[in-house]
Amino acid sequence: MDRWNCDHGGITALALDAGVKNSLAIGFADGTVQIRDRTRLDSARRESQAGRRSAVLALSFDQGLLTAVLADHSAAAWRAAELGAPTKTYGP
Repeated sequence: MDRWNCDHGGITALALDAGVKNSLAIGFADGTVQIRDRTRLDSARRESQAGRRSAVLALSFDQGLLTAVLADHSAAAWRAAELGAPTKTYGP
């Protein structure tokens, strides 16, 4: 699982596992980790030609906005509320 560090609004880390479908892990300052549905990331990554997908090169989180920079140099963004309810929660 690749990891990008961030520090805003109690979120301390994001991790995107390309090998596991629908796996977006968000780590919070209170020690919990939520695994959220990545469906919107997948659909936004579709390339316009031949339905191919473009790899995510980087993720950032700032003021409630998650931005993914894609291999085709485009970008996609989601408000934290658009990511959906957590599918699993780990931690204290």
